[in-house]
Formats: sequence, C-alpha cells, structure tokens
Amino acid sequence: MSQSAKHHADYTIAWICALPLEAAAARTMLDKTHPQLPQPPTDHNVYTLGEISGHNILIVCLPAGVYGTVSAAIVLSQVLSTYTALKFGLMVGVGGGIPRSVENSDMWLGDVVVSKPTSDGTSGVVAYDSGKLLGDAGFTLTTVMNRPPQLLLNTLSHVQTEVIMGNSLGISAIVARTLATNPDMAEQYSTPDRATDRLFQADYNHPRGATDCSGCERQYLVDRPTRISDEPRVHYGVIASGNQLIRDSISRDHLADKYNALCFEMEAAGLMNQLPFLVIRGISDYCDSHKSKRWQGYAAPTAAAYAKILLSKIPPGYSPVSATIAAISPSPESIKPYFMVPFAQNPQFLGRGSELIQLRRMVLDGGGPRKAAISGLGGIGKTQVAINIAYHFRDQGLHSVFWISSTSAQAVQQGFLDLAARVGLQDITPDNVKMRVKSYLTSNVTRPWILMIDNADDMEIWSSSFARETIPVAQHGFTLFTTRNHQLAVRLVGRNIIRLMAMDASVATAMLSQTLWDESLLGNDKDALSLVDHLQGLPLAIMQAATYMNENQISVDTYVSLIGEQEDSLLELLGQDFGDKWRLAKAAARSAVVRGSKLVPINIIAYFLWY
Repeated sequence: MSQSAKHHADYTIAWICALPLEAAAARTMLDKTHPQLPQPPTDHNVYTLGEISGHNILIVCLPAGVYGTVSAAIVLSQVLSTYTALKFGLMVGVGGGIPRSVENSDMWLGDVVVSKPTSDGTSGVVAYDSGKLLGDAGFTLTTVMNRPPQLLLNTLSHVQTEVIMGNSLGISAIVARTLATNPDMAEQYSTPDRATDRLFQADYNHPRGATDCSGCERQYLVDRPTRISDEPRVHYGVIASGNQLIRDSISRDHLADKYNALCFEMEAAGLMNQLPFLVIRGISDYCDSHKSKRWQGYAAPTAAAYAKILLSKIPPGYSPVSATIAAISPSPESIKPYFMVPFAQNPQFLGRGSELIQLRRMVLDGGGPRKAAISGLGGIGKTQVAINIAYHFRDQGLHSVFWISSTSAQAVQQGFLDLAARVGLQDITPDNVKMRVKSYLTSNVTRPWILMIDNADDMEIWSSSFARETIPVAQHGFTLFTTRNHQLAVRLVGRNIIRLMAMDASVATAMLSQTLWDESLLGNDKDALSLVDHLQGLPLAIMQAATYMNENQISVDTYVSLIGEQEDSLLELLGQDFGDKWRLAKAAARSAVVRGSKLVPINIIAYFLWY
C-alpha cells in the first residue's frame, strides 16, 4: 500500500446528509476524493471519502425515503463502528426556517442557520418532541443534547468576527464556481427567482388543492425590507429537531417561541449524543402551508458551501488515534497479540459514540492515566461498551486483550489463572498467580495490552491493598473496569470514569428497530418512542422486550398496552428466560423480578438497580 493510501483511522470528520440532493452538493465541495475502504458486513452505509482544506472527511447519506432521528441514529452508529477516529460531525442539508428577526436580520430562503449553544444552557439543538406531559407543567423536554466541541465553537466565533469586520464569507461565489464546474447540476441548484420567496402572514393558509402560490392573495404577504445583496446570510442559534414535518405556521410560531428556535429539521436529535455535531441548514421553506421544494436545490449548496468555509478555517491537524497507533513499535513476530474475551461481538450494538471515542483515546494516550472505569446502572450497557472496545483493539492488531470477570473473588482468581495459562507462564499456583501476571504485564517483553475487569462491584474484593497488589501499571498497558459502584470506581481510577446514562430516545428507538426481526411489529415512531420511554432508555430492558416480541409475534403497541394494564405485566415480560447470547443477564433479570415484585409501585429505574 502506498504511503499516500488512507486508512479508516485517518478520517476525523463525518459529514451526514438526509437527502441525495444534499449529498450531491456535499460531494461537489471536496477538494479531493479518495478510494473507498473496506467495511464490515454490519455497516450498510455507502461512503464518499475525500478531503477539504487538509481534513479527511467521509460523506454519508441516509437511506432513500427513510428519514428522521431514528434513521440518522442507525446510520451514525454504523459509521462509528467502521471509522473509529472521528472527532466530530457535521449535519448539513436543508431545513425549514422560522421567519423572525434575528439580531436585526430577517430570514430569507437560501439563508443558512447554524446550531449554536445559548446562554440558558441549550446545546444549539432541541429535541422538541422528546419529553413527557407532567401535569400542570405541561410538556417537558427529557432529552438533553451534547454541545458541539470547543474547536468548532471557536471556529464559529472566528467566522462571525470576519463578517462583523465586513468580510463576506463568499457563499454565493462558492456555489457559482461549483455550478460552473458541474454544469449538469445548474438547472436544479441555481438560485430561483427571488419573487418566489414569499412569506405569508401566519393566519393565512394556502388554498386547498393549489399546486403553487400563484393564486395566493398578495395582500397577506409580510412586508419585508429589501436586501442590497443576494449573498445568503448566516444565522446562529437554536435548531429544533424532531420526527414531525412542520408545515403549519401556527404550530411553527408556537414551538419557535417556546424554544427560541430559528429552524426545524428531522435528524440532528438522533446524532448529537453519539458524536459531537454541528448542524448546518440551508433554509428551503418557512414551515407553513405554502411549503414547497422549489428552493431546496439552492438551499442545499448554500449550506454545503458554509460547511466548506468553516472547515477551511480549522487548522489541519492529525488524528491523535492514528498517530499513536503508528508510533507503537511492532513487537517481535514471536510475541503475538492475545485475545481472551469470553463474549462474541454484538452486531446489534448501537450508540455510545462519544464514550467509545473517549475510551479509545484514553487507551492510546501514553502520557495519560493507564486505567479507567465505566460506571452506571445495571442493564445500562457497561459490559457491551467494554466488549466493543475489546473487539476494536483486536481488529487493530496491535494490542493483546484480556478479560477477567469480577462477579466473585473466585471468579477473579480463576480469571488470573486463565490469563497465566493463556500466555504460557510456568509454575503458576493460586498463591502466586496475581504477582506473576502483574510482573509479566509490566515487563518490556510484552506487546501493548488492555486488561478488562468486568463487574467490579464488590468493595470487599477490591480493597485498596488488593487493587494495588493486583493491577499492573505500565505505559504500554491499560486497565478498564466496569462497575455499578461509583464509589468503588473513584477509589480504583480517580476521576477517569466514563459514566453511562440511559440512551436518548432516538438511539433507544433505533436499537428497538434494529432488534425486531419483523419490521411490521415496530408500528409507527410514536409507539416505539412510547415503549422506550416506558423502559427509560435502558438497553437491557429494550433487548428483553424485543426478544419477547420476536418470540411471541406481538407488536410494539400491543406490548405497550400490556405494560399499561398493570405493573405486574412489566415484571412478567422482562423476566422471560430467552437464552440471550449477547450477555443480557437473563438470570439477573429473573432474580430482579422476584425481589422487584415486592416494590409497589415498581419503577423501572429501581427495578434495574437490583442488577
């Protein structure tokens, strides 16, 4: 392979589009294109790989006709399984604008809206349809979106500063050059007649059955100031994301006022909590009954042009992951990597992108702490994250990976005996095995290694002295604990803790969709969201529910109704013995039913605290 050939770890930015029209605009922005790379059979995406201003970028589009937050979540989860060195993502495409004054600048079709955190704590994206009805409090949001990375926020400030100083971003010039280079795209992507950019008063509806606005009464047009320049303006603020297509001006204005939003779209809420993302939307309509697709062809390249400008302001760097991999000296051929993990890789694993990225970087950061812990409720997915990390580094081919179960003192002892036998240590006894393994792993003859210690929950087993005597510490090694016991995690690793929380609604619904064998069982998004809300976004609960539905051929809405009939139904459904091969703790769920049945009323969070 030539020195210029790219590897998966060289790609650090994901550019995601919902529509082919948006993906085509994105591809025209690439300075260079790269050959495709192999991908696992579980990744069904089709990628365009290339480069902008020295940044290696992958472009991927959602499946044709399958839009929304769930589809976006599934696509991104597969991206992250293949391209493991991504730093951040850009969601770029068209959106529905909210015509309101923004910093004394009105919004026109073809303008661009960019997500930006607000002073009240909003990340820049609001999942406006993900929440609960709480009595007098009304509908309350339950999903909090992650903020974009600091690098992108600093770059936004730089771009805004340039405009304040009177320097044009040159969006129109980029679009014009793109169309000159790709003349076959000109008809679809050129600027429509500005006279077709009509904003009607909110209480004036489009005539029923009319195909365009030629028959709409002009007296209801909103009087807007004329712009001197046709250069699209860029507005920064909150973008409202959800699974509903908004085409009603009254609903638009109500939600806009509630969340101080500038734009509506349908994918970002499924992305933000898997990987740091910035959302860039070209305004193609005003989310009212007069909505049409006339301006989509122009709004798509204006958003793509802004993304290109933004990337040009970020100094090209290197992937800390791939750089560290390259710096690891190959071990002698006689020292082959060991892989001692008792679980198969889970092809249905979804989400946790930010946590996986953080853990991978911890492992490869030779100057950082050489141990970490994953903590969280039982059933939250700690072991599945650890399994994903294990297989990731196995596939890299540089690290040995060892797994020790810590469900009891006997299990820990047996794990060290198995490890010693696997690497060929001689004269091992139960009394010396921990010392011998520690000495072996800290020696210079071993290749880089990762030691996974799963279910380290017992404070009596993991006393300070036991941990100190047992856990090896070396620059070429890394120890990762999983635990429900946050206090123990602090004692073992200090601040180097990855705290897993319940999955957000979009990722949880994507997991449900992917796990059900018969698509007809899923029903509509409303039913699926209702179920994952009942199950509090806990992966174990979702997998158990899906397994029950698969075996009994009942739909999601039927399952929800069973839960709603009586709380005992929840215990019965989650307590089924399904012979789950992806380590979803059937025995623990069964024992939880016995103990949980004493709790009246039972709460699903309390239920899983038992495990």
